[in-house]
Amino acid sequence: MRAHSPARAALSLLALLLCLLPAGCAGAPAQRVLLLADGLEGYYWSNLIEGAELAAREAGWTLETRLRQTETPLAEQLPRYGEAELCVLALDGAQGQAAVACEVPLAALGCEISGADTTHTGEETTIGKRTGQLIAGKIGLQKRFLLLTSAEYASQDDWEVALRGELGQHGSLVAGRLAAKEEEAFFTYCFDELRKGGSIDGILCRTEAASRGALRAVRLLGLQTPIVAADFDADIALGLRDGLVRFSVVRNAYAYGYAGVEAALRRAQGGSASLPERVDALYIDVYNMYDEELQPYLYAIE
Repeated sequence: MRAHSPARAALSLLALLLCLLPAGCAGAPAQRVLLLADGLEGYYWSNLIEGAELAAREAGWTLETRLRQTETPLAEQLPRYGEAELCVLALDGAQGQAAVACEVPLAALGCEISGADTTHTGEETTIGKRTGQLIAGKIGLQKRFLLLTSAEYASQDDWEVALRGELGQHGSLVAGRLAAKEEEAFFTYCFDELRKGGSIDGILCRTEAASRGALRAVRLLGLQTPIVAADFDADIALGLRDGLVRFSVVRNAYAYGYAGVEAALRRAQGGSASLPERVDALYIDVYNMYDEELQPYLYAIE
């Protein structure tokens, strides 16, 4: 079993306080958490699930993880009374009002769910502003960027507003924007824009698919256009090594899972959440990508 970072250990200590609450200690009746997620594989999902499992286990609860069935309405997959004592959702995108159908306390991990009792996700304004500050330091001032964002953000959200505001303070701007889902769409857009030979000084990516598409386009054209990536995989690691990726913004999925379930269990048992509901991201570059304390959040690096 791998060792956890000091940050994880600090989070774990907070769970010990659950033994002061009913049903939090050994010998109490088993209580169940249902985690309904949009993914079960890959570093993001495995970290989120690991954190959620540890928080439940330390509190004496059992956690069941299910993959959301996209062809079935979410309301039909939420637990009814008696099926679980707590439901946790880790889903891509907004899920509207479906949460109101849940008959047990509901928590949202890494996403915004209308009607959830607790929500643990990224601090979007902080992440956008910090990303802009790092761009100024690692790429430079008065630059023109392509912005590749998620399909769910047809209009600007808090992250993008903060990012654009920070870029503007440094004389930089977003010269082009694409909101899409598939890697191929990002690749085609970047390839076409960069091939025009205009003054595009960098590419800012919000998703892993956008990062891979941008990397493919830059490499195929033989350019050195710097990329700010999102998430982490073998392709992004290679981009960091060869200098195309200046840094990558990695969401703290473990904190979403652990802190979210820990807070939700407190709330479900009449307590109050003591952990921040929104957390900053991790910023990975070629200098820290091998740091031991960051490895649990990343894919194994060869």
